[in-house]
Amino acid sequence: MRLPEGAATQRFPPAFGTWRDATLALLETDVDAARVQLAELSWTEAEDGLLTRDGERFELERGTFPDRPELPPMTAALQGQRRAIGVELDVTVANDSIILDGHQDGTLEIALYARNYALTPDPIGTVL
Repeated sequence: MRLPEGAATQRFPPAFGTWRDATLALLETDVDAARVQLAELSWTEAEDGLLTRDGERFELERGTFPDRPELPPMTAALQGQRRAIGVELDVTVANDSIILDGHQDGTLEIALYARNYALTPDPIGTVL
């Protein structure tokens, strides 16, 4: 997103100053550990690099919406991260109602949305 101080390694990025806890360990990505855990759950790598189990590919559909300009690029980054561990992530960018509809009818697998703390009268409850 071309804003290094906006990269979150916990709930809040460094740009949030005192809201950020500098004593917390940084979040890390460990592709090898993820692959080991998935292998322990009987997922095996197919020729195309994607995981399969019992004849089914590990595929997920992620819904997000274009109203917030940061969501589609973030979704693309998450798609690449999932691919690195052998998971195919199909992305649907549509009206935000796809997330609510999928939740209600049971078809929602995963979703990416944005939370705006400025719209909450007291964000402390949400943060806690």
